Amino acid sequence: MAEHGITMHRALGREYVPSSTFADPGAFGRMFPALPAYHFSDKMLRALNDKMQADSQDPPELGGGGPINPRILAGFTFLGQFIDHDITFDPTSSLERQNDPEAIHNFRTPLLELDNVYGSGPAATPYLYDMNDGPRSHPVKLLIGRDSDGEPNDVPRNAQGTALIGDPRNDENLIVSQLHLAFLKFHNAVVDHLQANGNELGMRPDDNAVLFAEAQRIVRWHYQWMIVHEFLPLTVGDDLVNELLGGSDALTGQDPLGNVLDNLRYFRWTQEPFIPVEFAVAAYRFGHSQVRAGYSINNNFGALLFPDAPDAPSLFVGRNLVNDATGHKVLNADRLVDWVRFNHVAGVELPAAQGPVNFPQEGKKIDGKLSPSLFTLPTIGEGDPRNPRSLPLRNLMRGRAFNLPWGQRVAAAMKAKHILSDDELQINGLGFPRGRTPLWYYILKEADVQNNGEFLGEVGGRIVAEVLLGLLIGDQKSYLANDPQWTPFLPAETTGTFKLGDLFTFAGVGTFTPAEPEPVG
Repeated sequence: MAEHGITMHRALGREYVPSSTFADPGAFGRMFPALPAYHFSDKMLRALNDKMQADSQDPPELGGGGPINPRILAGFTFLGQFIDHDITFDPTSSLERQNDPEAIHNFRTPLLELDNVYGSGPAATPYLYDMNDGPRSHPVKLLIGRDSDGEPNDVPRNAQGTALIGDPRNDENLIVSQLHLAFLKFHNAVVDHLQANGNELGMRPDDNAVLFAEAQRIVRWHYQWMIVHEFLPLTVGDDLVNELLGGSDALTGQDPLGNVLDNLRYFRWTQEPFIPVEFAVAAYRFGHSQVRAGYSINNNFGALLFPDAPDAPSLFVGRNLVNDATGHKVLNADRLVDWVRFNHVAGVELPAAQGPVNFPQEGKKIDGKLSPSLFTLPTIGEGDPRNPRSLPLRNLMRGRAFNLPWGQRVAAAMKAKHILSDDELQINGLGFPRGRTPLWYYILKEADVQNNGEFLGEVGGRIVAEVLLGLLIGDQKSYLANDPQWTPFLPAETTGTFKLGDLFTFAGVGTFTPAEPEPVG
């Protein structure tokens, strides 16, 4: 799930996840079901939380949270959150949840197929689609909302400002909400492209049902390609991705599907892919370390993640909605995201940097340091030790609740070349048993020690890469399972590739720069 605008992952249906290697894992399972867990005490976890909080105060000119990461731009922090919401989106009704409390059969298989954008399709979720485009029985475009200036620059909303989108978590903060809008516009632009130019084979769909299905496939495949060839290499390193894919030469003349599966050492399933708790509760929470204390949104607007003053600029979407001419709640047009501040966008001139902020803004390093505001989440009351305000402490307690093996034990099981020492982990004097550290913290420090915090290390990188690639391999409709030699064909800065900046350009959301820039506070 996303808690307070920060990726937290969907609440697991229960805190018991089968450890047996013969159990059907259902929606969630384990990569290492036979490894023992260690029950870290509250005193240990709170001591580690306090150490992380003290370490996270620098650098003060950037609001703390550790140094910036020159490798990964800030846009990928929110793409990572968007991906998390995609694979953990669960449209199962509350009644079904009550009738199937163990979540074994009815919950949606986690796949990278943009169900958070498409919902259950035009027939089951018609409110997501533009009924004015084509026959109402077969709409082909997604509905776009209008901002306070009447321009199509917001996700669609009802009169009260509630977003009409497939996953409400994508409207929790301003940046991921605008990223969701980019995907809505991307689909609609693909529809226009198909009508004008046809698909990669030059074929133009001859009816609306086929047109929608083909546009959806093309959007999904370009998105999946972007994950495999941009997001993952940045996050886990080129060498690991190339190893898992087998390399283009190794794939030639072989069964690509089998070749990739052979390289997945630890993420295996019997019937269909699942979300491993080692991924959901530990490895994929690396993104918390990437979050900045605040962001420059456009020339006129910048906001802190969690401002102290109630009326201060904020990334919470609700604070950035205003009434339009008819009294409906819509996005303030002055708060549109200038994507050139978050990612490279071809042909768009970068704005002048203001103070210590570079453009595009970088994310923070993956290093065990988090933005200070994440230690005091604003919507959680004080005084309940079972419901702490600190996001790091919540992560540590969540790992204990799900009986995760400790970091060094997982590293040993994976035959890691470099298992971090207690000195490297900087946990001496915190009360931890020798050689035992919570998996989430181990993965953060592993990235710091092994790769200077620029990308994940041996353990964290392989867990993240194997799960995301495995989910694609397990999806019979993905490009990696259908046609792994497929390459993107939509217009891009470099032919045959497709990156996040290309998506912004093609979708027509490349940048938003007011004519009269003002300093961002």
